[in-house]
This record gives sequence, C-alpha cells and structure tokens, in this order.
Amino acid sequence: MVSDLRRERRRVAEAISALRTSQQALDAMLAAALRQPGDAPSPNGRGRPD
Repeated sequence: MVSDLRRERRRVAEAISALRTSQQALDAMLAAALRQPGDAPSPNGRGRPD
C-alpha cells in the first residue's frame, strides 16, 4: 500500500508541475496581449475590454 501511495503522490506532483507550467505560459500570453499597441483601456482597468 505504501508503494501505491508514493506512486500516486508522484503522479499528483507531476500533474501539479505541468499545471504550473501551463499557468506560467498563459500568464505570459495574457501579459503580451495586454501590451499590444492601440489597446484602449477597458472600464475595468485591466487593459483590453473583457
């Protein structure tokens, strides 16, 4: 049972790592999109209108 728990913990840790990588990539894409010239500020103050 302990080996199964360790294997599952490894699997979860790998999934978390992959999700963090995806989140960082999305953050970079959003930041780049918000820096595009000609974007008018939105009423919510976050750059592009939602």
